[in-house]
Amino acid sequence: MPMKALGTTWEYLCGEGAPPHGAALAVERREKAAWLRKKGGSWDSDRLAECLEACRPLTRCRSGACPACVGQSQVRHAKALARQAARSAGTPFAATIVPTGSMIPVGSLREIDHANMVRRLKRALVGLPFDWMAGGFDYSLNEHKSERYDPHWLPHLYLIGAADDIPRLRHELSRRFSANDAVPRPVKVKPWDGRWNAPFYTLKVSAYRRVGVDDGERFDPKSGKLRFCRNTEQQRLRSAERLELNLHLDDLGISRRLFAARAQLHHRGRRTEIRPIDAW
Repeated sequence: MPMKALGTTWEYLCGEGAPPHGAALAVERREKAAWLRKKGGSWDSDRLAECLEACRPLTRCRSGACPACVGQSQVRHAKALARQAARSAGTPFAATIVPTGSMIPVGSLREIDHANMVRRLKRALVGLPFDWMAGGFDYSLNEHKSERYDPHWLPHLYLIGAADDIPRLRHELSRRFSANDAVPRPVKVKPWDGRWNAPFYTLKVSAYRRVGVDDGERFDPKSGKLRFCRNTEQQRLRSAERLELNLHLDDLGISRRLFAARAQLHHRGRRTEIRPIDAW
C-alpha cells in the first residue's frame, strides 16, 4: 500500500527545498581539506585537498570525499526515494544488506574491484520478490575488542524499496546472504514508516569504526531486565584509516556509490528521479 505523508518531514522530502545542513557541510569541507594538508603526506592527499578547497556552489568538485557535494546528492537522492515510495503499489521498506564476501583487509580498500562487487550483488538479488529498490554503499571498519577476527573494511548497502510481501523478502535475502562470526546479522528488512533518516542513510557522509564486544548490555522487553549479548561500540576512525577511506571515496565518485535494482536513476539538473524497470 502507498506510504502515508508525515507532515513537514514528508513535505520537505518531496519538495524542492534547499538542504538544511549545507552551511555545516561547507565548514566540514574546509576542515577536511585542512586535515588532508596536515595529515596526508602524499601526492594523492594534497590533490584531494586542493580539489576540496576549490569546490564552490557553482563549480562543484563532485568528489566522493567532499562533504558538501555528497550532502547535496544525499538530499536529492532521499527526495527521489521518498517520491517513488509514495507512488509505489507495494509496501515501502528499508533494508540493510551486508555481503560478508566483500570483507577487505585494512590498507587494501583502494584495490577493490567495485564494479565486480556490484555485479555480484545484483546477481544475488535476481528473482527475489520486490518491485524495486535503490540506495547506496556505506563503509565501516570492523574489528573485535578481543581481536577475535582481523580488522577489515566492510562495504554494505542501505536501501529503500517496495514489495508486496516483506517477510518473504526478508527470508529470501537471509538465505542468499550468509552470516559469519564478524557479521552475525547480514540482512535487516523492515517496513518504512516514512521517517526522514532512512532515505538519508542511503548516502552517508561519515563513517566509523565498529568494535565488536561480547558483553554488551541490552534491555529485554519480555523479561524487563538487562541481558548480555553481542554488540558493537562506535568509535572514530584513526588518521590512517580516515585517509584511506577518503582517498577511496574520491576514486569512486558519488555516482558509483549509488545502487539500484529493478530501477534506474535519472538525473536532470538538480532533480533526481527513480524509475522502476522490469530488466536488470
